[in-house]
Amino acid sequence: MTSRTKPGVAFWMSVVLAASALFVASIGPVCWVSSRTGVGVDLVASLYGPLIRTSPNAVHRVLVSYSMFWAAPRWCWEHFVWLPVDDPLLERMEIRVFWGRDPSPFD
Repeated sequence: MTSRTKPGVAFWMSVVLAASALFVASIGPVCWVSSRTGVGVDLVASLYGPLIRTSPNAVHRVLVSYSMFWAAPRWCWEHFVWLPVDDPLLERMEIRVFWGRDPSPFD
């Protein structure tokens, strides 16, 4: 094969950028499917959780809003969890990031 017929660096860079953009854009439809069928919830959390957790604040807000726009009601990435502590008069709240249905106190 000659160098004229081999894909060059620009081609492979375009492939990587397109695949990355497709991965990020697919978070909405993937969250739609998993929140409505219950299928692949752990897979969604494994694939997209690191992206949600490590992205800068502005990107984080956009990704969370985008995925919640597609999702069934009460499905989200951020969940408030009350953690027990040694002192019974104190409680500690923590935000955990995972994909799932937010429990309601009225369920």
